[in-house]
Amino acid sequence: MAGRGGQEEVYFGKLLITHGSIVRKYSAYTAKGEAELRRYAISTLSGHTHRGGCFCTTTREGIIQAVEGFCLCSLTPEYARNPDWQNGIVLAEVTKDYVSFDMIPFHHKAGGISARWRGKEYKA
Repeated sequence: MAGRGGQEEVYFGKLLITHGSIVRKYSAYTAKGEAELRRYAISTLSGHTHRGGCFCTTTREGIIQAVEGFCLCSLTPEYARNPDWQNGIVLAEVTKDYVSFDMIPFHHKAGGISARWRGKEYKA
């Protein structure tokens, strides 16, 4: 389904996945903007900013979450100087009653990249 500006929007029950069209200065501010754009009607996962962030609000329908979903691209692109981006992934569990997210940032260390999820460390 096409969204604003011809962007693809994919719905999984109570979750909307979209590229996103808003950029705000701080992590999670963009997620809040995506929630406001949809009048807090549905939980949203977007990736436009290449950052991780989560905004939550409570409505009559329950908790609505808007998440900025990190990126898997280079953090040092030739076209941007010192971007405020983070590598990582977001896992989403969607049921008929709720949406739940696991945000997993990738940490860059001298020895490589690592991530922690459910008490276990993963290294690349």
